[in-house]
Amino acid sequence: MALLFHLFVKHIIFYGIEICLNNRLKGVKMNG
Repeated sequence: MALLFHLFVKHIIFYGIEICLNNRLKGVKMNG
């Protein structure tokens, strides 16, 4: 159960990072 929760949290963190990177790339494309 603890392992499953750990994987779930890690997945959310990586998903959030990916969204941040995608938004940053979109901003760079719009600005430049």
